[in-house]
Amino acid sequence: MGIVAFVLVLGTSPAAASPAESPQEQQRTPAATKAGIRNPLDRLNRMTPEQRKKVIQKLPPERQAVLQKRLDDYGGLQPEERRRLNDQYRVFRQLPPERQEEMRKLFRRFNSQPEERKLVLQREFVRLRAMNETDRGQRLKNPGFRKNFSPAERRLLEEMASIAAVPQPATVAQP
Repeated sequence: MGIVAFVLVLGTSPAAASPAESPQEQQRTPAATKAGIRNPLDRLNRMTPEQRKKVIQKLPPERQAVLQKRLDDYGGLQPEERRRLNDQYRVFRQLPPERQEEMRKLFRRFNSQPEERKLVLQREFVRLRAMNETDRGQRLKNPGFRKNFSPAERRLLEEMASIAAVPQPATVAQP
């Protein structure tokens, strides 16, 4: 459920994904992020119902409904899924702003895919993301891969995996 949960947070603009923060919270954000403190949905989820209601009520009605659904979905995740989501969010936040925007656009394209294809695409994305560049290139050229995905799906997967690739440890050449 990693990418689906990730999309819950990233499917919108940065302002839409984050609840309004006080100046004190904004000042703490960099240190809190380094310390592994929660993403915006987790922060909202940890508020009292009264605090959360006040924050949500400040939003337009359609945004309130979307945010409430995302909070409900996030709140229903298992602790392990939540940790994985927080890790993915932390990696996302470390991307330069232009790469974050590219990723948001790709996730919107992902969300526009038919429901029955999303799980298949999600699994392949996770697989590709974990590969090094060489292995990912070979996988993308594999006839079986090409047969299982439409040209548009292949392009989407390739673009998503290249932006969100897990950094591979540098290998040291042995003399």
